[in-house]
Amino acid sequence: MIRRSSNWLEPAARACRNVALGVIGGFCRRLGHDDIAARIAARPTSEQALIIGGTIAALALTSLLFAQFGLIGLLAFLILVIVLVN
Repeated sequence: MIRRSSNWLEPAARACRNVALGVIGGFCRRLGHDDIAARIAARPTSEQALIIGGTIAALALTSLLFAQFGLIGLLAFLILVIVLVN
């Protein structure tokens, strides 16, 4: 019998963490991805959840704000995220 991971949300949590690290890295360009990941990992679990959840919530609210301007707003949001993450 194949044993499955007990935490089925782990892939989603890892994806949210990577997105949050990318967005935070866009604002703090002097720090690398590994440095930001180490700084967040050094924090308590509750603070890590707040940082990652707050970043994802900010992205969601920003996308809703840009969506008020229709297709052009969504394209502007997409370009903003691409520029920020790169």
